[in-house]
Amino acid sequence: MKHVKEYYEYITEGKKQIQFTLKTDKKFNLFDLLNALKPLGGEVLDGQPNGDAKDELIVTVAVDDSKKKKIEEEIAKYAKILK
Repeated sequence: MKHVKEYYEYITEGKKQIQFTLKTDKKFNLFDLLNALKPLGGEVLDGQPNGDAKDELIVTVAVDDSKKKKIEEEIAKYAKILK
């Protein structure tokens, strides 16, 4: 498991972890979002349901401050950002 810890440290090094609450539809796929954010320098770390709301998801993203705006714009293409 050491290699997993090292990879996690590698992808989060020098980046902030930001949580977004997203309103999703049935076509939403977290892996599509992951693939879209990687070229922009963002890494999806976690995706959890928001309580009992079936169409809401809390996504944690590691991102540099300088790229936060681009990451938010890309996320908005896939789901509505609530918070």
